[in-house]
Amino acid sequence: MRVLAERIVDRALLAARDTPRQDALPLLATNLAVMLSRQRGADPIVAVVGADQSIGAKAFRHGARLYGRAQDDWYHRGRSHIGTGVLPAVLAAGADDVVPPMLAGFSAMMTVSAAYGVQAHTSGLRPTSMFAPVGASVAVAVVMGLERGRIIDALSAALVGSCGHSACMLEGSDEWRYEVLLAIRAGAEAAWLAGHGATFVKQSFEGDSGWCRAHFDDPDGVRLAAVLDAPPEPIGAVSVKPFPASGVAMGTIATAIRAGIAAGGAEVGRLVLHVSPAVMGVPGSMGQAPFKTGIAAGMSLSRCCAEAFLTGGLAAAIPSDRRAEIEALAARLELFADPALDDDTARVEAHMADGVVIETGSAAAMLYPSWQQVLDDRDCYVRYDVDAERFVEMIDIISREKVASETLVGLIARSDA
Repeated sequence: MRVLAERIVDRALLAARDTPRQDALPLLATNLAVMLSRQRGADPIVAVVGADQSIGAKAFRHGARLYGRAQDDWYHRGRSHIGTGVLPAVLAAGADDVVPPMLAGFSAMMTVSAAYGVQAHTSGLRPTSMFAPVGASVAVAVVMGLERGRIIDALSAALVGSCGHSACMLEGSDEWRYEVLLAIRAGAEAAWLAGHGATFVKQSFEGDSGWCRAHFDDPDGVRLAAVLDAPPEPIGAVSVKPFPASGVAMGTIATAIRAGIAAGGAEVGRLVLHVSPAVMGVPGSMGQAPFKTGIAAGMSLSRCCAEAFLTGGLAAAIPSDRRAEIEALAARLELFADPALDDDTARVEAHMADGVVIETGSAAAMLYPSWQQVLDDRDCYVRYDVDAERFVEMIDIISREKVASETLVGLIARSDA
């Protein structure tokens, strides 16, 4: 009987072979757009790898580039950023064509996170840094052309890189990126080790000493096996975040924008926000002004609701000319859990200064665009603060029959120049 690692790899290899290429392109385009964003300054976190050109160090640097704006993709069932876990490793590995290894890595990471993402999210773990080694290792092993058995070894080795906790989301500290970057690096290095003769355990997930028991009290891997027994979810189940904030805040932002439009610029006294208990329970969701760091603001439902209501959108950083107004309204926001709401929805009550109460139901928030929709929406570069010419160049590149890691890394380098 195949062990769980074998089943995960076999599913991933089928995804790489059988998934239509264009199904991967919306996530590739939007994650690359984040990497091309103009809103970035000096990044001290990459100093830890210096000029190291090993595959792990390169994956770490590419990860830092992608995971700094909080506008990557979001797989809600697995509570994870799938592209963040996989794309930096593929870029580091030097793929002749990034799409097949991406698809393999996406499949592996989606499979495992689907089983344990909610538990990770509610028990103090960081889902993306727990599951990124899974996706990164399988993707890099595919780039390296490893045979099936060595890909399984790479996956088994990568599990030692599962890491992270959610205290950083409460305090808005830099671990929120560091732990994810370490996880990506661990996955890339595990594949390299598997390709260079290292030996690893064969039954890595299940058993009394396995990963599933160690992290999720599931010694037989029953929940993971259940996911593998069901048909795989398509890559289209991974959404694109229209705003640079927490994935679970998208419903709040979209609904608050509608409420602000309904208010028509009139003076507001306070806001009341209703979200699902799961959203309210995400570490950082209940963060309060003043916000000391960007991630603290991006996780805070009160900030997201207040800024969206007042400005009709959400910026990567709170606009300096309206910061006092936004933080003041955020401080006057009341937050309630409503079990009747889905995780991607919200309800906003705007209590206006004249006594009128404007109640707004949930608006569509998460985006699941087709490749054709991305092609038809060339103005979406505005949402990512990307130079329009560079965005069009990126779209043209990934529209080709094949696109190499080297080509994309060069494009990112030119955007800095």
